[in-house]
Amino acid sequence: MTTEAKGTLLAVLQAPVITFLYLATAASLLYLAYLWALPKPIPGIPYDERASKRLLGNLPEIREHKRRTGRVRSWIFSQPQRHNSALVQVWLGPFQKPSLILADFQEAQDILLRRSKEFDRSKKSLQSFAGPVPNHHIAMASSDPRFKGNKDIVRDLMTPAFLHQVSAPQIHAKTVTLIDLWTLKARIADGRPFDAREDILDAAVDIINAAAFGLDDSMSTVKDQLNALITLEGKGFPINSDGSIQFPRVPQNPEIAAIQAIGDHIGEQFKSMFPRFHHHYKVLTHPTLSNNIARKEKLIYDEIEKALVRLRSGTGETRSAMDHIIQREIGAAAKAGRKPYFHSRRIHDEAGLQIPDETEFHLLTDHLPAFRILRGRSRYKLHSFVMYVILISVECFLCLCLFVLSFGTANTHYNAGMIKNMADYPDAQKNLRSALRSAYATAYSNGRQPTAVEVWKTPVPYLDAVLEESLRMDPPVPVTNRETTVGTVLLGHKIPKGTNVFFVGNGPDFQHPSLPFPDAVRRESSRVKHAYGRWDPADMHQFKPERWLKVNADGKEVYDNQSGPILAFSLGPRSCFGRRLAYLETRIVLALLVWNFEFHKLSEDLSSHEAYDKITTTPHKCFVALSKADSRL
Repeated sequence: MTTEAKGTLLAVLQAPVITFLYLATAASLLYLAYLWALPKPIPGIPYDERASKRLLGNLPEIREHKRRTGRVRSWIFSQPQRHNSALVQVWLGPFQKPSLILADFQEAQDILLRRSKEFDRSKKSLQSFAGPVPNHHIAMASSDPRFKGNKDIVRDLMTPAFLHQVSAPQIHAKTVTLIDLWTLKARIADGRPFDAREDILDAAVDIINAAAFGLDDSMSTVKDQLNALITLEGKGFPINSDGSIQFPRVPQNPEIAAIQAIGDHIGEQFKSMFPRFHHHYKVLTHPTLSNNIARKEKLIYDEIEKALVRLRSGTGETRSAMDHIIQREIGAAAKAGRKPYFHSRRIHDEAGLQIPDETEFHLLTDHLPAFRILRGRSRYKLHSFVMYVILISVECFLCLCLFVLSFGTANTHYNAGMIKNMADYPDAQKNLRSALRSAYATAYSNGRQPTAVEVWKTPVPYLDAVLEESLRMDPPVPVTNRETTVGTVLLGHKIPKGTNVFFVGNGPDFQHPSLPFPDAVRRESSRVKHAYGRWDPADMHQFKPERWLKVNADGKEVYDNQSGPILAFSLGPRSCFGRRLAYLETRIVLALLVWNFEFHKLSEDLSSHEAYDKITTTPHKCFVALSKADSRL
């Protein structure tokens, strides 16, 4: 055999070996890549062993839970009890660091109040707001150089003076309109239940729009529904199979409908893996969304111009957040020796977010696509006036934590939950009505509504207790999310920078017994400065407003806001900015509703507390069966 033939034969014989070596090397590299991509747990913190062996981590289990229940947050709540640990770790998707779930109020309080330099709003939360409202402080990290200045623009809107003199009268007036609508519906229904969800949402939006822009009844959805129903009284209405009566609805004002649609869009950002991209994609591919944004922008522009006319004429009083922001800009411009600029993106975003708040509530980054020319202006971007008011309450109610634009959602959920509790717990309803009649004795003796001043100024401990107990049992935003900005230590465990931490506000410590953790692993500030009490495990799962009351040294019954754990609005410097507005609104709304109506017990199906997740946790059903509590009203 020739040398050439031998070489050829050798090459043929070696080919399978070389092929095998290539395949073995490739397989080894793929296996090493697989091992590298597998979830890496933080040592010492409990986790699901199966999830640590899957590239997708806990995601398949989360998807199955969502398929069965329609929710994700309830899965998060279940993990600490599942592992019998106040601190657990999970993997919410592929190629991600573990996220931590903390179900320990004492430690959460310490972190949120005293460790804000180590724990800031998570990038995902910021990005969810960044697309729709890039220049609102809700979309900024605490280290962002814009953050302090933007928050200063609206800081006075949460002062007692502004809330009581400007916001309270608007809230009271819109609530009275809701009472007029429900009085008519109760008369027509004659004891039958009706769906109150849309009415509560409409009222919340009316309140936000009035507080943000000073919009009058010509832009009130509840007023439109009332006027339409008056013309239909005496006609028959359909009765559903569950015994409820079905009332018709008239179309919303286009501007108000646009605001609500934008609020729903913001809620969708929290479900997206890439919220900023999702927002811009929707704007580019969905003309309806772009049109709604343009309509909302025009509304803001027009209302700013109207406010300027009032202020320049000398006849305009401060009747809304917008008026106040404009006055601040005039003062700032005079101080800086420049002309005021009322249509800056910064003012629009802070003002706009004022309206829907969770658009203050959790709302959102940087660049927004340019839209059509508005009144001779070359470009304009999404502003947040509407969103800010919503945000204020959501962050509160989302934060007050979806309403409609955020505020609406949170507020809607909270008010719906309180109304359900009034019907489910008749003794608490009766006690609250008695407390209100005693506190507002002059109004009751005269057979009139208590004024806004009487409601906010007169202490009613049982009213505060009902509000707080409703938040404890049904927090609209039951999870607070933070991200570590540095490597740190949590309950004795080393936590790397960039780790997401979920603080659970619904479950252990709140409605279920605590999951013990040795005090030795807590920081000194957590051990020494914890000021809250603890709930009685025997009844902490029950609605019981009395748990918030105590007798002081003078023998008087008073409300104690530190009776036990609650995390409805978060805590610390990045807590819900609109918390005070949220409490004021719900205080006035609940007081007037219970003052006017008896809420009757409903069937098990209609009184269900089952909920679904949006920006806030929202009940599937909100029905009421009403009768007048006093024929004089």
